[in-house]
Amino acid sequence: LLLVFQAVQTGGGISVAAVIICCFGLDLFHQTQAVSISVQVQHRLETARSHLNSLLVLSVFLSQITGTSVGTDIFVGYGWRADSAVCMAMYALQARGTCPERFPLPEGLG
Repeated sequence: LLLVFQAVQTGGGISVAAVIICCFGLDLFHQTQAVSISVQVQHRLETARSHLNSLLVLSVFLSQITGTSVGTDIFVGYGWRADSAVCMAMYALQARGTCPERFPLPEGLG
C-alpha cells in the first residue's frame, strides 16, 4: 500500500484531494514500517540486539540526512513530481535487495 500511495502522489497530484490522501497514507505507512523494522530488530539474536539496534538508528539517521539533501535539490530544481519519482526509484532499489546475483540489473544498466 505504501507503493500505491507513492504512485498516486507521483501521477495524480493535480487534485488537492490526491495530495491530502497521499500525505495521510504515506505518513501512516512510514510509521508502520518504522515500527515493523524495530520489532524485527528486537526479535533477532539477543546477544547482537544492541549492535543491530545501533546499526538501525545509524542507518535511519544517514538516510534522513541523505533524503533531506537530495530531496530538497530535486524539489527545487525539478518540482515535486520528480521528487516523488525519485522516491519510487528508491523503492525499486530496495526491492532489488542485497543479493545482486538473485536480482540482476537489466542489460545496459549495470
